[in-house]
Amino acid sequence: MQEIIQSFFKERSLVNHQLASYDDCIPAGDNNLSRMEKIIRNIRVGTDEEIDDDDGGFIKLDVVDQDITIRLKNIQLGEPTIREANGAEHPSTPM
Repeated sequence: MQEIIQSFFKERSLVNHQLASYDDCIPAGDNNLSRMEKIIRNIRVGTDEEIDDDDGGFIKLDVVDQDITIRLKNIQLGEPTIREANGAEHPSTPM
């Protein structure tokens, strides 16, 4: 078992996945969209029609004789926050 663990950490850093996920949120050089934004803009649910990525992700719901359309675009990340049931908010940080 020890050999497997050592082999794994030779290939990957302990914090590599955290750095990679952070990088996914940062806009890249090509037209300033982060990897996460590109994924969001390519979401297609409930439709096969061709949609321009500049319009954002597209979710179409058919609920009791109503068409509901949800567009996903220009996501933003903020400070991690915990919202309590009573509406109180406080930062979500270690200790």
